[in-house]
Amino acid sequence: MNNINPNLHAYNKHFVFIKDLFFSKNLPNSILFSGEKGIGKKIFLLHFLNFIQLNLQQQKNYLNSYTLESIEVINKIANNELPNIRIVKKLDKSQNISIDQIRDIINFCSYSALEERPKFICIFNVEDLNVNASNSLLKILEQPPANTYFFLTRNSNEIISSTILSRCFKMNLKMSETEKNTVFKKILHDFDIYDFNNFDIFNRFDTQGSKLNRIKYLVDNSLTNSSPIDIIFYCLNDFKKNKDRNSLIFAAEFAKNIFYNKSFTPNKKIFKLYEKFTKTINEILKFNADVVSAINIIKKVA
Repeated sequence: MNNINPNLHAYNKHFVFIKDLFFSKNLPNSILFSGEKGIGKKIFLLHFLNFIQLNLQQQKNYLNSYTLESIEVINKIANNELPNIRIVKKLDKSQNISIDQIRDIINFCSYSALEERPKFICIFNVEDLNVNASNSLLKILEQPPANTYFFLTRNSNEIISSTILSRCFKMNLKMSETEKNTVFKKILHDFDIYDFNNFDIFNRFDTQGSKLNRIKYLVDNSLTNSSPIDIIFYCLNDFKKNKDRNSLIFAAEFAKNIFYNKSFTPNKKIFKLYEKFTKTINEILKFNADVVSAINIIKKVA
C-alpha cells in the first residue's frame, strides 16, 4: 500500500498562502512547518512541490482535481527522481539524519539548476538531525543560494536547535478533533480501506497519519481483528526478530492507548508502569536492548 495520498484534504489556506508568496517572489528561503506527528505535513509539501512542476492550466484547478500524471510526479518527488528537488529524511533503521546527507544537499545546491528552475530541499523531521548535521545545515540556512528554498518539518512536541528556529519562517499545521475525524474518513476511502473496524485500538489524540500507518501495518501482518495486547506482543517480537524501528514505535503507540484507558481508574501503579514502559522503549531504541522487559510490563497491564 502506497503511503502517499493522491488527495490533499486539508490546509487549503496554507497552500494558497505559500503559492501566492512563491509567485509574487516573496517566498522565504527557509520555512519550518510544525505540527503533530501524522497531521499531514509531508503530504502537504509533496503536493505543493508537485503543483510547482505543473503548467498553468494544470495548476488552475489543482486543489479540486488530481490526475494520474500528478500522482506519478508526486511519487517521483518522494523518491528523489526530479533534478530540482531533494527530499531528506532519516534512512531506514537509522537513528538520525547524518552529516553526509546534509553534505549531499550542499553539493546539490552548488549545481546550476536546469532551465534556471528554482531548487527545493525538503528535510522531513528536522529533529532527527544529529549535532554535526544540524550545524552543517545551519551554515547553508544562514546564506542560502539564490533561487533555492528549504522546507523543514518538525513534530511539534520535539525540541530542535534554537538557531535553526531563528533562521526559518514558521508555519503551524493543526486540526481540530472534528477535522481530524473528517479527514481520516476520507483517507480510508482514498486507500480503499472499507472493512477495518477495530478503532478501539486508537484514542482521540491519534492523528490521521499515525492511524493510517498502523492500520497498514495491521493489514500487512493479518492483525486487523487482533486484541490490543496481542498486537503489542506481535510488534515487540517483530522488532526483536527484524530490528525494524517502526515495529517498536507502533508497539509504544498501541500501548499508550491501553495505559490511557486504564488511567481513568485511580491507580498510581498504572502511571508508574507507563513511565517504566516509556523509559524501556526509549532504551531499546537507543541501545538496541532486549524487548523482554517491555513485554513483561505489558503482561502486568493485560
